[in-house]
Formats: sequence, structure tokens, C-alpha cells
Amino acid sequence: MELIQYSGSSLNPSEIYIASKMTSVGQVARKGEGRILANFPEIPAICQPEAEKVVAGLKEADLNGLLIMGKVSRSVCEAPVKVNKVGMILTGGLNPVAAAVESGIQVENHAMNTVMEYQDLIKLWEL
Repeated sequence: MELIQYSGSSLNPSEIYIASKMTSVGQVARKGEGRILANFPEIPAICQPEAEKVVAGLKEADLNGLLIMGKVSRSVCEAPVKVNKVGMILTGGLNPVAAAVESGIQVENHAMNTVMEYQDLIKLWEL
């Protein structure tokens, strides 16, 4: 496992791992083990009950990206968590891109952040 603190990087850490060929997303899909991209956000402890409700709703919609939700002020997978925060490990959104690169497909990625309507998204296999 490798960890890059986003605030210490001018590039998206997921892009660094993909370019460095440090993932094995395809192997994870086939065998259930290997390296995928993940994110490690922290939320205020007071928000944990609401976050659990949101996660449950997303899971019902088959959008289960949560791998682990930790406990207040306790490290998660040996990654430190700030006081009165809850650490979470979420699957990274660039895992399909990593799988494409692993398969020899040349990609050009431009990380961006936006909010959009869920119904406007297109399933990957329909592209």
C-alpha cells in the first residue's frame, strides 16, 4: 500500500499511481486480490450518523464505494485520523481508467471535480 497526501502533491495521486503502473485493477476484478485506487477522506465525527445514512442509500442504488468507515479519532488501516474526525476508505473513481491502462489502452486523463445529475451519467459498458 502506498499513500500520498493530496495536499502535498500538485498532481492527482490517482493519476500518479496509474502513470507509475502501480495498480492491478484487472487482477482484482478477476481474482479478488491486488491493488486498486482508493481515497481517504476524513469527516467531522458529528457527521458520521448522517454519512452512514447516505452510504446506505448509495448502496441501495448499487453505488457502494465505501470500503471502510472508521471510528472517531482512530486510525484506519494504519493511516492516522485527526481528533474528532472519522476516516473512510473509498474506492477511487479512476479505477476504470487504471484498468484500461493495464490492458494497454493509451489514455489521457484530466482530473476534474463537478456535481452532476446521476441520471445524466452513462454506464461504462454503453460507451
